[in-house]
Amino acid sequence: MGAIIDRLRQWWDTSDRTQKLVTVFGAAFLVLMLGGTVFFASRPKMQPVIPGMNSQDSAAVYEELTKGGFSVEITPQSEVVVPSGDVARAKMYLATKNKMPKSGGGGLALIDSIGIGDSQRKENEKIIAAKERELADSINTMTGVESAQVHLTLGKDSPFGDQTTPPTAAIRITESNEGGVTMEAGKAIARLVQNSTTGMTAKGVTVVSNSGRMIFDGEEQNSTTTMANRKMEAEAAESKRRTTELQRELDMVFGKGNTIVQIDVQLNMDATKINKNETLRTGEAISEETAEEKMKGTGTIATPGSGSISNMPGQPATTEPNQPAGSNGYESTSKSKQYPTSTTLTNIEKAAGEIVAMNVTVMANKSVIDTLKPLEERVASYVAPWQGDPKFTQKVTGVEFNTSAKDAQAKAAASAASAAQMQQIISLLPVAALILVAVFLMKSLSSTIKKSQHQTLVLSNGERLTVPANSDPKLLALIEEASRPITMSLPGNIEPEYENEEIEEIDPETGETVMVTRQKPKKKKFEEEEEDDLDVESIKKRVDVPLEQIRKMSRRNPEAVAMLLKSWMMEEAR
Repeated sequence: MGAIIDRLRQWWDTSDRTQKLVTVFGAAFLVLMLGGTVFFASRPKMQPVIPGMNSQDSAAVYEELTKGGFSVEITPQSEVVVPSGDVARAKMYLATKNKMPKSGGGGLALIDSIGIGDSQRKENEKIIAAKERELADSINTMTGVESAQVHLTLGKDSPFGDQTTPPTAAIRITESNEGGVTMEAGKAIARLVQNSTTGMTAKGVTVVSNSGRMIFDGEEQNSTTTMANRKMEAEAAESKRRTTELQRELDMVFGKGNTIVQIDVQLNMDATKINKNETLRTGEAISEETAEEKMKGTGTIATPGSGSISNMPGQPATTEPNQPAGSNGYESTSKSKQYPTSTTLTNIEKAAGEIVAMNVTVMANKSVIDTLKPLEERVASYVAPWQGDPKFTQKVTGVEFNTSAKDAQAKAAASAASAAQMQQIISLLPVAALILVAVFLMKSLSSTIKKSQHQTLVLSNGERLTVPANSDPKLLALIEEASRPITMSLPGNIEPEYENEEIEEIDPETGETVMVTRQKPKKKKFEEEEEDDLDVESIKKRVDVPLEQIRKMSRRNPEAVAMLLKSWMMEEAR
């Protein structure tokens, strides 16, 4: 740990001002983001202590819970909220301090607030208010209802019929943005209130919206106007359902926006009853009977006379002259079979809402859909169950759609998507900046740690030499000693001795090589014989002076150079 701190300190000492500023601001930004993340992630979920309190009770509860050390906040709806885990403890604290509010809470809270000193009228009012609150909470859970307010009148019971007053209820509904409350939903709300109050009938329930629309009126539920409105609403709902169903299917096949479906239905809202009494044979004959009868006679056969005289009573019968005697008589044979039968009595009551007519109209974009035959076949199959009925029709029409609105919508969607993407990119910029700062910081630390493995040695002649860190001090002393220039001063009046030296030169006139004798200073005792006099000043720009110093030191002290090279090799191996 200490080595890391030392390296960080060394990096801070060797860094420039820009690196320090970037590091400081990056670290501060990182700490700020981490702190904000931890703050919002660790913030508990708040929940109202007692919902529905009035302003006076809310102020009293807020003050009391603040004194008790609870984390209390006030919402824009003037609700007193505490962390969800402290709700039960807060209620118990208010109860021990006798500070439980009289307003708010469910209907049971009002029942619990009934005291022994309350009058009968006050007790009844609290019971009615509790019922109203419980009914309102139940209605609020229904689809399309934003809020509800219930007003109950329990009526008056009396042994005298003319003095009896039935209970009534009025419900005011605030519709939500999801959709309006339908008449069927209003009927369900009325039935909920009716079954929750003793003696109440549907006739005494009224459901209205906050805009004044009559959703359910018990007084006129069987009137012609109500029945007509119910019929039109049911037909509109069924038409919309079937249109949506077929439109979704065609969009999947032909593409969205290439077809427009319109279905109109007509419903029979009259309830009908059908009674049937049918007797059917259920098997083979279970019994069979045969009867024969024969009659024979003799003589002539008397026949009445012809004309009007024969029809008069008392006239004797005449004998058929051509009828032979003894030929009158007859024979008959009859057979009867008995089969098993079953008798069925059927009472059918058809519910209201039978489809009696339907018209399906489909418009297709002929610029996209080349042939309308598949579309016509699908529409024909949709009305196939009622085929042959002239009240069930279908029609497919091909036209060119106007795409200006579609293009504008696509352009707006693309613009919104681009704005959303830009917003997403902007939201990611702090994270990207944090990553860049982290990368820059890691890079700076890695370069500092890498540099800290070596140290720069300034020699006495002004040159710089990089050696491994933590090198042996004796080795550094030998390097410093070897880097010192060798200078010896001669006495002031003593001139250096010269010696003759023969060298070959080319005669510029004849061009021949001739031997010339020249003088040069003699070598001093402190100069090495194997070294030549080098003009260091003329070649120092092309020669690595530290390397030459090491080479020179290798001649004088090879052991030190060997140690230095060994330490370098060990550092490179790591």
